[in-house]
Amino acid sequence: MDDTNMHHFDGCRIFRANHIRGYCNRIDRRIETWTLNYVHAGALYFAVEEDEPQIVRGPSAFWTWPGPRYRYWPTTEEGWDHYYVSWYGPRAVAWQRSGLHPRGAPELAIRPIRDPTRFRSAFETLLSALKSRSGNDPEVVHRLEGLLLQLHRQRPPVYRESNVPQAVSRIAEAVIADPQRDWDFAGEAEQAGCTPTHFRRVFKAQTGMSPLTCLNKARTDLAAELLRRERLHLQTVASAVGLDDVGYFSRLFHRHQGMAPGTYRDVYHTFE
Repeated sequence: MDDTNMHHFDGCRIFRANHIRGYCNRIDRRIETWTLNYVHAGALYFAVEEDEPQIVRGPSAFWTWPGPRYRYWPTTEEGWDHYYVSWYGPRAVAWQRSGLHPRGAPELAIRPIRDPTRFRSAFETLLSALKSRSGNDPEVVHRLEGLLLQLHRQRPPVYRESNVPQAVSRIAEAVIADPQRDWDFAGEAEQAGCTPTHFRRVFKAQTGMSPLTCLNKARTDLAAELLRRERLHLQTVASAVGLDDVGYFSRLFHRHQGMAPGTYRDVYHTFE
Protein backbone atom coordinates (compact mmCIF):
# COMPACT_ATOMS: atom_id res chain seq x y z
CA MET A 1 0.00 0.00 0.00
CA ASP A 2 1.31 3.47 -0.93
CA ASP A 3 1.38 5.49 2.30
CA THR A 4 0.62 8.70 0.37
CA ASN A 5 -2.86 7.35 -0.51
CA MET A 6 -3.83 5.91 2.89
CA HIS A 7 -6.68 7.07 5.05
CA HIS A 8 -5.28 8.31 8.37
CA PHE A 9 -5.55 5.03 10.32
CA ASP A 10 -5.01 2.63 7.38
CA GLY A 11 -1.81 0.71 6.83
CA CYS A 12 -1.07 -0.32 10.40
CA ARG A 13 -1.76 -3.61 12.14
CA ILE A 14 -0.94 -4.36 15.74
CA PHE A 15 0.84 -7.70 15.83
CA ARG A 16 1.08 -8.31 19.57
CA ALA A 17 0.47 -6.43 22.85
CA ASN A 18 0.52 -7.42 26.50
CA HIS A 19 1.25 -6.48 30.10
CA ILE A 20 3.57 -8.78 32.08
CA ARG A 21 4.45 -8.24 35.72
CA GLY A 22 7.85 -9.47 36.85
CA TYR A 23 9.18 -9.88 33.31
CA CYS A 24 12.52 -11.71 33.54
CA ASN A 25 13.20 -12.95 30.00
CA ARG A 26 16.59 -12.42 28.38
CA ILE A 27 16.08 -11.21 24.80
CA ASP A 28 18.82 -11.47 22.16
CA ARG A 29 17.43 -11.34 18.63
CA ARG A 30 16.46 -9.25 15.63
CA ILE A 31 12.89 -7.96 15.75
CA GLU A 32 10.91 -7.49 12.54
CA THR A 33 8.20 -5.17 13.87
CA TRP A 34 8.10 -1.72 15.43
CA THR A 35 7.64 -2.09 19.18
CA LEU A 36 6.96 0.34 21.99
CA ASN A 37 7.97 -1.07 25.39
CA TYR A 38 6.99 0.58 28.65
CA VAL A 39 8.79 -0.16 31.92
CA HIS A 40 6.39 1.01 34.61
CA ALA A 41 8.57 -0.20 37.49
CA GLY A 42 11.85 -2.06 37.87
CA ALA A 43 14.83 -1.85 35.53
CA LEU A 44 16.64 -3.68 32.73
CA TYR A 45 19.79 -3.54 30.64
CA PHE A 46 19.18 -2.60 26.99
CA ALA A 47 21.61 -2.72 24.05
CA VAL A 48 21.37 -2.38 20.27
CA GLU A 49 23.74 -4.61 18.26
CA GLU A 50 27.11 -4.70 20.09
CA ASP A 51 26.74 -1.32 21.80
CA GLU A 52 27.36 -1.09 25.51
CA PRO A 53 24.19 -1.85 27.51
CA GLN A 54 22.31 1.03 29.06
CA ILE A 55 20.05 0.85 32.08
CA VAL A 56 16.36 1.53 31.44
CA ARG A 57 14.69 2.36 34.72
CA GLY A 58 10.95 2.69 35.17
CA PRO A 59 8.95 4.66 34.48
CA SER A 60 10.51 4.81 31.00
CA ALA A 61 9.66 3.75 27.47
CA PHE A 62 12.07 2.17 25.02
CA TRP A 63 11.71 1.42 21.32
CA THR A 64 12.76 -1.29 18.94
CA TRP A 65 12.44 -1.15 15.16
CA PRO A 66 12.99 -3.64 12.33
CA GLY A 67 16.53 -4.66 11.45
CA PRO A 68 18.97 -4.35 14.36
CA ARG A 69 19.75 -7.02 16.92
CA TYR A 70 18.42 -6.15 20.37
CA ARG A 71 19.55 -7.44 23.74
CA TYR A 72 17.80 -6.76 27.02
CA TRP A 73 17.62 -8.51 30.36
CA PRO A 74 16.61 -7.72 33.96
CA THR A 75 18.92 -6.03 36.45
CA THR A 76 17.46 -8.10 39.32
CA GLU A 77 15.68 -11.41 39.80
CA GLU A 78 12.39 -9.56 40.34
CA GLY A 79 12.35 -8.36 36.72
CA TRP A 80 10.30 -5.36 35.67
CA ASP A 81 6.67 -4.36 35.11
CA HIS A 82 6.52 -4.62 31.31
CA TYR A 83 3.98 -3.32 28.79
CA TYR A 84 4.55 -3.67 25.07
CA VAL A 85 2.81 -3.24 21.74
CA SER A 86 4.22 -4.33 18.35
CA TRP A 87 2.95 -3.27 14.94
CA TYR A 88 3.86 -3.25 11.25
CA GLY A 89 2.74 -1.80 7.93
CA PRO A 90 3.31 1.30 5.78
CA ARG A 91 1.71 3.58 8.37
CA ALA A 92 4.49 2.56 10.77
CA VAL A 93 7.06 3.68 8.18
CA ALA A 94 5.23 7.01 7.80
CA TRP A 95 5.27 7.52 11.59
CA GLN A 96 9.00 6.86 11.65
CA ARG A 97 9.63 9.34 8.80
CA SER A 98 7.61 12.01 10.60
CA GLY A 99 9.61 11.60 13.82
CA LEU A 100 6.71 10.12 15.78
CA HIS A 101 8.76 6.95 16.15
CA PRO A 102 12.50 7.62 16.71
CA ARG A 103 15.16 5.70 14.89
CA GLY A 104 18.90 6.13 15.35
CA ALA A 105 21.35 5.98 18.24
CA PRO A 106 20.35 3.75 21.20
CA GLU A 107 20.04 6.82 23.44
CA LEU A 108 17.20 8.07 21.23
CA ALA A 109 15.32 4.82 21.85
CA ILE A 110 14.88 5.46 25.59
CA ARG A 111 12.58 8.10 27.02
CA PRO A 112 11.65 8.74 30.68
CA ILE A 113 7.91 9.08 31.31
CA ARG A 114 7.00 12.19 33.28
CA ASP A 115 3.36 11.24 33.90
CA PRO A 116 3.42 7.44 34.39
CA THR A 117 -0.17 7.27 35.69
CA ARG A 118 -1.53 8.86 32.52
CA PHE A 119 0.76 6.87 30.24
CA ARG A 120 -0.08 3.53 31.87
CA SER A 121 -3.79 4.36 31.69
CA ALA A 122 -3.45 4.98 27.94
CA PHE A 123 -1.63 1.66 27.53
CA GLU A 124 -4.31 -0.18 29.53
CA THR A 125 -7.01 1.40 27.34
CA LEU A 126 -5.22 0.14 24.22
CA LEU A 127 -4.92 -3.39 25.66
CA SER A 128 -8.60 -3.33 26.61
CA ALA A 129 -9.61 -2.26 23.09
CA LEU A 130 -7.61 -5.14 21.60
CA LYS A 131 -9.70 -7.67 23.54
CA SER A 132 -12.72 -6.96 21.34
CA ARG A 133 -11.24 -5.41 18.18
CA SER A 134 -8.82 -6.52 15.48
CA GLY A 135 -5.26 -5.24 15.29
CA ASN A 136 -6.03 -2.95 12.34
CA ASP A 137 -9.31 -1.54 13.69
CA PRO A 138 -9.26 2.30 13.42
CA GLU A 139 -10.11 2.66 17.12
CA VAL A 140 -7.13 0.48 18.09
CA VAL A 141 -4.75 2.32 15.76
CA HIS A 142 -6.06 5.62 17.16
CA ARG A 143 -5.18 4.45 20.70
CA LEU A 144 -1.69 3.47 19.55
CA GLU A 145 -1.14 6.83 17.90
CA GLY A 146 -2.24 8.49 21.14
CA LEU A 147 0.56 6.69 22.98
CA LEU A 148 3.10 7.80 20.38
CA LEU A 149 1.89 11.40 20.63
CA GLN A 150 2.26 11.33 24.42
CA LEU A 151 5.89 10.30 23.98
CA HIS A 152 6.49 12.85 21.24
CA ARG A 153 5.34 15.62 23.58
CA GLN A 154 7.89 14.48 26.17
CA ARG A 155 10.89 15.17 23.98
CA PRO A 156 14.08 16.00 25.90
CA PRO A 157 14.49 19.67 26.88
CA VAL A 158 16.54 22.14 24.89
CA TYR A 159 19.87 22.64 26.64
CA ARG A 160 22.12 25.64 27.10
CA GLU A 161 25.58 24.66 25.87
CA SER A 162 27.46 26.89 28.33
CA ASN A 163 26.09 25.09 31.42
CA VAL A 164 26.32 21.49 30.24
CA PRO A 165 30.08 20.75 30.57
CA GLN A 166 30.18 21.96 34.18
CA ALA A 167 27.10 19.94 35.09
CA VAL A 168 28.44 16.80 33.41
CA SER A 169 31.82 17.25 35.13
CA ARG A 170 30.12 17.36 38.54
CA ILE A 171 28.11 14.24 37.70
CA ALA A 172 31.25 12.37 36.54
CA GLU A 173 32.99 13.20 39.82
CA ALA A 174 29.94 12.01 41.76
CA VAL A 175 29.81 8.72 39.82
CA ILE A 176 33.43 7.95 40.70
CA ALA A 177 32.95 8.97 44.34
CA ASP A 178 29.66 7.10 44.85
CA PRO A 179 29.46 4.10 42.48
CA GLN A 180 27.12 2.17 44.80
CA ARG A 181 24.33 4.62 44.00
CA ASP A 182 21.48 3.53 41.72
CA TRP A 183 22.41 5.92 38.89
CA ASP A 184 19.86 7.00 36.28
CA PHE A 185 21.82 8.66 33.47
CA ALA A 186 18.73 9.65 31.48
CA GLY A 187 17.55 11.53 34.56
CA GLU A 188 21.01 13.02 35.10
CA ALA A 189 21.01 14.25 31.49
CA GLU A 190 17.70 15.99 32.07
CA GLN A 191 19.05 17.56 35.26
CA ALA A 192 22.11 18.74 33.31
CA GLY A 193 19.76 20.31 30.77
CA CYS A 194 20.64 18.21 27.72
CA THR A 195 19.60 15.16 25.75
CA PRO A 196 20.95 11.71 26.74
CA THR A 197 22.92 11.65 23.48
CA HIS A 198 24.64 14.97 24.20
CA PHE A 199 25.20 14.01 27.84
CA ARG A 200 26.97 10.82 26.76
CA ARG A 201 29.08 12.72 24.21
CA VAL A 202 30.24 15.36 26.73
CA PHE A 203 30.81 12.75 29.45
CA LYS A 204 33.02 10.67 27.14
CA ALA A 205 34.94 13.74 25.98
CA GLN A 206 35.72 14.62 29.60
CA THR A 207 36.50 11.16 31.00
CA GLY A 208 37.40 9.05 27.97
CA MET A 209 34.54 6.68 28.87
CA SER A 210 30.80 6.48 28.46
CA PRO A 211 28.77 7.07 31.65
CA LEU A 212 28.03 3.37 32.10
CA THR A 213 31.64 2.32 31.47
CA CYS A 214 32.81 4.91 34.00
CA LEU A 215 30.28 3.64 36.54
CA ASN A 216 31.23 0.01 35.98
CA LYS A 217 34.95 0.77 36.30
CA ALA A 218 34.33 2.70 39.54
CA ARG A 219 32.27 -0.21 40.85
CA THR A 220 34.94 -2.79 40.03
CA ASP A 221 37.68 -0.54 41.48
CA LEU A 222 35.72 -0.40 44.73
CA ALA A 223 35.11 -4.16 44.57
CA ALA A 224 38.84 -4.76 44.15
CA GLU A 225 39.50 -2.66 47.24
CA LEU A 226 36.96 -4.68 49.24
CA LEU A 227 38.44 -7.99 48.05
CA ARG A 228 41.93 -6.90 49.06
CA ARG A 229 40.73 -5.81 52.48
CA GLU A 230 38.60 -8.85 53.45
CA ARG A 231 37.91 -12.36 52.21
CA LEU A 232 34.28 -11.70 51.26
CA HIS A 233 31.73 -13.74 49.33
CA LEU A 234 31.33 -12.46 45.77
CA GLN A 235 27.59 -11.86 46.21
CA THR A 236 28.36 -9.67 49.23
CA VAL A 237 30.87 -7.65 47.22
CA ALA A 238 28.54 -7.35 44.22
CA SER A 239 25.72 -6.04 46.41
CA ALA A 240 28.09 -3.64 48.17
CA VAL A 241 28.98 -1.95 44.87
CA GLY A 242 25.39 -1.72 43.62
CA LEU A 243 25.05 -4.90 41.53
CA ASP A 244 22.60 -7.68 42.41
CA ASP A 245 23.54 -10.09 39.60
CA VAL A 246 26.78 -11.78 40.68
CA GLY A 247 27.31 -13.27 37.22
CA TYR A 248 27.13 -9.85 35.59
CA PHE A 249 29.39 -8.47 38.34
CA SER A 250 31.98 -11.19 37.64
CA ARG A 251 32.01 -10.41 33.92
CA LEU A 252 32.43 -6.68 34.57
CA PHE A 253 35.18 -7.30 37.10
CA HIS A 254 37.14 -9.48 34.67
CA ARG A 255 36.74 -6.87 31.93
CA HIS A 256 38.02 -3.97 34.05
CA GLN A 257 40.47 -5.69 36.43
CA GLY A 258 41.90 -8.35 34.14
CA MET A 259 40.95 -11.43 36.16
CA ALA A 260 37.95 -13.10 37.77
CA PRO A 261 36.99 -11.63 41.17
CA GLY A 262 37.51 -14.96 42.95
CA THR A 263 41.02 -15.22 41.54
CA TYR A 264 41.72 -11.60 42.46
CA ARG A 265 40.56 -12.25 46.03
CA ASP A 266 42.74 -15.34 46.35
CA VAL A 267 45.84 -13.58 45.04
CA TYR A 268 45.66 -10.14 46.60
CA HIS A 269 43.97 -10.87 49.92
CA THR A 270 46.61 -13.52 50.61
CA PHE A 271 49.68 -11.49 49.78
CA GLU A 272 48.82 -7.86 50.58
